[in-house]
Formats: sequence, C-alpha cells, structure tokens
Amino acid sequence: RYEKESIEIFCEKNDTLTTEFANIHHTASIYYRFQEEYEQQARCLSRALNAIKSSLGKNSDLYLAYNAELMQAYQNTGNNEKANDILANLQATAVMQDITNDSQAKLIANQAEQMSFNGNFAMAVKMQQNVIEFYKEKKDNVQLAKALTTQILYSRYTKQYDEAIAMGDEAIQILLSHKDIRKPQSIVSNTLATVYNNLATIYYAYGNNESFPQEKRRDLYDKAIEYGNSSIALYTLAGDTATNSFAQLLSSSATYSFAIGDTDEAIRLSKLALNILKSNLGDKHPDIVTPLYSLAVYYFDKRDEELTNLYYHQALELQKEVIRTSFLHMTAATRERYWAMNKYVFELAP
Repeated sequence: RYEKESIEIFCEKNDTLTTEFANIHHTASIYYRFQEEYEQQARCLSRALNAIKSSLGKNSDLYLAYNAELMQAYQNTGNNEKANDILANLQATAVMQDITNDSQAKLIANQAEQMSFNGNFAMAVKMQQNVIEFYKEKKDNVQLAKALTTQILYSRYTKQYDEAIAMGDEAIQILLSHKDIRKPQSIVSNTLATVYNNLATIYYAYGNNESFPQEKRRDLYDKAIEYGNSSIALYTLAGDTATNSFAQLLSSSATYSFAIGDTDEAIRLSKLALNILKSNLGDKHPDIVTPLYSLAVYYFDKRDEELTNLYYHQALELQKEVIRTSFLHMTAATRERYWAMNKYVFELAP
C-alpha cells in the first residue's frame, strides 16, 4: 500500500527517472522476492533499471547490480530467454569494463559469485579476473590474494587446474611475505588457510582424472592431503577448531585420505567432523547428512555391514525428515537446488 502511494506521488510529479524512484521499485522487488512472486519482482526491477539508466547510466554500479537481480528473477520464473539476454549484456560489460575503485571491484566480485551460484563458472572466471587485475594494478596485495583465492574455486569448476595451482602459488607467496602472517586469526593468516584448503580441493579434483597413470594420481592426492593438513594446522594454531568451517575441512581431508586407501584415517576425520557439526547444529540439521553418508561409504569399504547400514540409514532418514522442510527462509528455487545437490544419498546406497 505505502509503496503504491509513494509511486503515485512520484508519477504525479513526473519524477520517474530518478534514483529515488528506482530505489522504491527495488525495495518492492525485495518484498516480492521473499514472497516468491518472481514475475512481480521482475516488473519492479525493470522499472528500477529504466530509472537508473536515465539517472546514473548503464555503466553504474546499481545498473549492473539490478541487472544481476533481474536475471535471477527471470530464471526463477523459467524465462531463460530473457535471463540469457541479460547475461550476454552482463558478460560484455564485465569483460570490457575497467574497474576504477574498491566499491566497483566488490560489486563485480559479488556478481561473479552470483554467476558461479547459477552454474556459469566460465563467466565467473572472466569477471573475477577483472577484479584480480584491478588489485594487481593497485598493488593491494591482501585483496589480490583474496581475489586469487576465490578464482581458484571458480577455476576448479572450469577444470583449469594448472591455472588454479599457479594462482594458489602466487597467493601463498604474497601472504607468506606479509608482516601479519604470524598473527593467528589475522586476515592474512585466515586467507592463507583458505588458499591451502582451496588448493587441496584442486589437487583432489585433478587426481580424479582416470586417464592419468596411477602414480600421477597418487601424487596429486598426496598434494591434496599436504595442503589440507596445512590448512588444518593454521585453524588449529588460531584455536578455531570448533567451527562448521573446520568440520568441513576435516570432512574434505577424510575424502583425500580415502582416495589413497587410508580408510581408517578417513573414518577418524569424518567422526571428528560429525561431532563438531552435531555440537553446533544439533542432530536434525541437513548438513549432518553428508558426514553420515561418508561414514557409511568408508565402513562399506571395510566390509563392516552393521556400521554401513547404521550410518546409511541415519543419513537417509535424516534427509527424508528435514531436507525439504529446513531453510524455509530460502526461496523455493534455492531449496530445490539444495535438494538436487544432496539427493545422491538416495541414489548411491553403499
């Protein structure tokens, strides 16, 4: 009601091409997004974009940000044609645009993250590369290392493993030479722990290439374990061993150990991760499903039928019970993506 009255006042004054008018429509679009009324969200964003284009121009931060939101709205309505048209425009802008300040760099980085969330990793890599070049030119080494760290993950999904490893090495050199490197829980130390973790995932994914000789695959898995342990060591040094992030790190390291045949170590790490997650999230959280399922896989490898069945059915029952009813604050599309990512528990009984 108040939104409608505000819009009517602006229309009466013929003041519909201003940033203020755009802000009203953008606020309304947020309301419609939470109500999962995506067509209404798209209408509001389209009007906001028209006003921003007139008041600030097509190269403004807000114009780019609202376009990214509009693309997501069209995807949620199933209108992929319009979403792809916006994507093409964003791609051209992101590749051609010179970043001139930190605010713009942050915006492009956020849009790259959105692209990766939507599965467009190639576009995420291009956009993030602009951010990297900006911080290189600015000689802001900490932000450069953080940007490289994020790019490692995007490169994993585009299978640019060698490039990701080179970026990881560059980020490590920057961070190890920084004056704050010996300060636990500093931005520098935390970023280094993330670099180690991301590199571990790269080496593991690289080692999964079945066309490689077994010896090369083992070397890559060993590298994954090495970097995973380095990340664990930094978390431990910082006293940060009771967090969900640390539990995820342990779960990943369990996967690397299992890849080289060290099933006992994989079980040990997975149980540690499970205990941390249960302590933080309780016994009925969807994130408990993955370590339970992993333990079922590991015990299956040891031919322990009793524990295999125990952990597998715990994972199955938990997923059936909570996966669709949890995170009700999310949109339906986000919940369905979460479901799609985790339904393998049903399909791959050990």
